[in-house]
Amino acid sequence: MIGGSSPFASHFQTNYIPTDDEIAEINALLVEKSAVLSQIETELRRIQHMHEGLSREIEDHRALISPARRLPADVLREIFMHCLPTRHNAIMSKDEFPILLTRVCHRWRTIAFSTPRLWASIHIPVPCSAPLNPHTGTLFNQRYDTFALNTVVNCAKVTREWLDRSGACALDISFIDGNKTLFPGNGYCGRLIESTIGFSARWKTVNMQASAHDIQYLLSLLSNHDLPLLESLSLNFNRTTSDPSPRLAWSEGDTLNTPRLREVSFIGVGGDYSKFPIHWSQLTSLTVEGVTMSVAGMSLIMRYCPLLVSCRMDVSTKGRLGEEFPHSSTPISLPRLRDLSIREWDNDLSIFFTLLDAPSLGKVEYRRDNSWTTQNTLQSLLSRTTIHTFITDSRLLSRDNVIAYLRDCPHLTALSIRPSRSGNVAKQITYLDDHYLRLLSTPDQDGNFLCPALEVFECRTGAGFTDQALLDFIKRREAARPNIAKLKRVSVSFERPQITSIAEELRSITDTGVVVDFWYPVRRFKSTFSPFYGLDEFSPSSSGSVF
Repeated sequence: MIGGSSPFASHFQTNYIPTDDEIAEINALLVEKSAVLSQIETELRRIQHMHEGLSREIEDHRALISPARRLPADVLREIFMHCLPTRHNAIMSKDEFPILLTRVCHRWRTIAFSTPRLWASIHIPVPCSAPLNPHTGTLFNQRYDTFALNTVVNCAKVTREWLDRSGACALDISFIDGNKTLFPGNGYCGRLIESTIGFSARWKTVNMQASAHDIQYLLSLLSNHDLPLLESLSLNFNRTTSDPSPRLAWSEGDTLNTPRLREVSFIGVGGDYSKFPIHWSQLTSLTVEGVTMSVAGMSLIMRYCPLLVSCRMDVSTKGRLGEEFPHSSTPISLPRLRDLSIREWDNDLSIFFTLLDAPSLGKVEYRRDNSWTTQNTLQSLLSRTTIHTFITDSRLLSRDNVIAYLRDCPHLTALSIRPSRSGNVAKQITYLDDHYLRLLSTPDQDGNFLCPALEVFECRTGAGFTDQALLDFIKRREAARPNIAKLKRVSVSFERPQITSIAEELRSITDTGVVVDFWYPVRRFKSTFSPFYGLDEFSPSSSGSVF
């Protein structure tokens, strides 16, 4: 009987011990019920087989009338273009776009291969080289070197095929070589460079991180006539142990003296920038980081670039390159400059900021390395501009400096406190306490608010205020006068565990649209004690402790 009651049902889930006669009766019941169960399983398999067949048939018919099947090729091409990555160049991987599109069906593959714009960007990684034995000069791992060399050969082949599909499109190319070994000259990067040289007439954006030797090799293969479309160039030197201060022999050619070059980034590239063969007067974006430029040198370069919209500089005012800045200099006029980032070493740039004339400036990032300052370096600039975004360190400026800066920025909508880019901090300053938040959320004795237009507050380090003070800061800004801006986003990273939970009280605020993001370090403790310690036949990591 299927589903029938058993004479032994009252004994189920108990410790009852059946008699010999009962055991015989139970065995007979098991034979009967097992036979019935076998019949049911056979029927279920037959039904399951029918179900799978019908499901496949239904899905096959539905696929025939799928709207995607009827999309015109030009519509699919536009959809494909929106699948491409936006934060980096396309990757040579079968699991990433655009290659992934070629693995769906024959029609998609045909359309993808015949769409040049899909192949107009490419990221080219360079495999790490096998390390050499410094005593014998031989490879530590011959098998890896063979693998890396084969990878480079295949990558070069794929690169040429990839760029062939790009038709006449302008190209965005990135080379990234992570080798920072004692012997960087393995030739891998050179082979990959050679696979792209035939397409240099269509290079639009080039981002290259490699050794000085490989970058010099790239430049030696080209002249400015080979790069008619080049608009953006980023060179990032790998500092190897054999070449800690790499420089380029700019006098050997005029490669970068191209007609369309507008954006230049030099990271770790040493040398006299005023002698670099570049049309400085046409640049709109300039980055010089990872090397120390004197304030006089920075001033000279910026005077060469009157069209600058974005500028990032590492500057030193002391040392071998720290010649005195001329006090009688004329203003540095940059009427289009909107984004300025300065990392300063050793002293202050008050004179430079006094001379800088940037009426369109809206975003300022100011960092200090090596030591902190008591001088209001930026004040002369902030008082003459309308800054809407200010990014700075938390530990390299005094409280009075920061408050003075913020008073000069009544139009500030975004304030970001971020870690110093250098760990070499002579004096740690933590002004981000409860008092600091009160200054940002309560009026002074004249009824004026600090940063009345503030909408975004970000603190990624140095948060010394309490959880309650942060909650009060958000509430006070929300309840301020109508002419005081409401917060739209608050993001804080604490360096301590949470002390007071404020999530419940924040819920009513976040329901109004305010984005709140708090991060606390998670410190998990895992006991390494085991009751098996001292017993040779057991592993010390054995679990099962009752403690």
